[in-house]
Amino acid sequence: MADPAASPLSPARWQLQSLLAQPWRLGFAAGATLLALAGAWWIAVLVPGAVPRWAVPRPLAHGAVMALGPFPLFIGGFAFTALPRWLRVPAPPTASLLPAFGAQAIGWCVWLAGTLVAPAFAAVGAAIAAAGLADLARRAVRQVRASDKPDRLHPALIAAALAAGAVATAVLAAATALQRWDVAGAAVLTGFWGCVAAVFTVAADRLVPAFDLPGASRRAHALLAVVLAAVVLRAIAPWMGEHVAWLGLLAAVQGAAGLAIAAGAFAWQRARHLRTPLVRALFLGSCWFAAGWLLGAFNAASRAAGHAAPLPLADVHALGAGAFSLLLAGMASQVVAAHTARPLVLGARPAWLFAAVQGAVLLRIAAAAFALPFLLLPAAVLWSASLGAWAFRIVHEAALATTARARH
Repeated sequence: MADPAASPLSPARWQLQSLLAQPWRLGFAAGATLLALAGAWWIAVLVPGAVPRWAVPRPLAHGAVMALGPFPLFIGGFAFTALPRWLRVPAPPTASLLPAFGAQAIGWCVWLAGTLVAPAFAAVGAAIAAAGLADLARRAVRQVRASDKPDRLHPALIAAALAAGAVATAVLAAATALQRWDVAGAAVLTGFWGCVAAVFTVAADRLVPAFDLPGASRRAHALLAVVLAAVVLRAIAPWMGEHVAWLGLLAAVQGAAGLAIAAGAFAWQRARHLRTPLVRALFLGSCWFAAGWLLGAFNAASRAAGHAAPLPLADVHALGAGAFSLLLAGMASQVVAAHTARPLVLGARPAWLFAAVQGAVLLRIAAAAFALPFLLLPAAVLWSASLGAWAFRIVHEAALATTARARH
């Protein structure tokens, strides 16, 4: 007779030790918890009069945790679940990853508190988070070097992106301690593009059909090369100034990346018809991916012509709050379903998640484009409520007692 505890249909129960069963469980649970906390924190501080005095400029306080907090934790959980299979090397014991994941989660909680207390306090939090991310990068590099597979492109790029994120977070910590807010802001943008955007680009190239250029050979990595060129340019852009030739190059490469992704998404949509929640999540994420690059190209072209960016940070929010949130929901849910033999964790009403995320992004872009700061709070509520509900389901699935199938 089969063991009822090994059946995916048996009554589920929470066990904290289940978080140490697989890397995705630990990384996803930590990332989802931090995502929910950061979202609740952002809603609370946006209430008029809630924070009489900031120790760190509010845009930096919010931008740093949203750009470099939850996403790298999810990335770590994904990386150390997928990379051993891609590279055919032994997976690290999940318990050995606990200090790296824990340092990031604790560090960003300290950062959130420090932004309201003192710059030195916030800097300590960023430094702790940087140490945790550096440890993940070190482990990823070791796995790439240990593999004898001839094609290690995607794992090597992910390892490099984790290292870039660790360096950027360390620069953020130092700049915050010195109260060099311009350098701190530049470090956040470099980390966002060089780590988060780079990893999502690499993962999408391998896992999302919309990232196949119509008629292009998969082995050519044509779209990957175009988008990674845009990623690298955006990662160094905060340090490059306002030279016309530079801004023209930035506009051209971002425009090419956006049009290429849009072409792939359109071709994929015609073939798949968006029949399942997972396909819709990946398709909508791909659309926001294209939109983010096109918005970036529009802003860069406007600056090259001598004007201010008409839609400041619209590309960052289209990518971070739109594309990466939806791609994360789709890809992470797929990982959970594959390793637990349970349904996708997008929920019974995934249309609410999709609509709320897109509404939040549109409100946030409108708030900046038309100088309407009162739209920030409803945008934060929409995004945090929708992603927060999904995050709760991720934590729930990660903490459930493992089944025989999940353990193997």
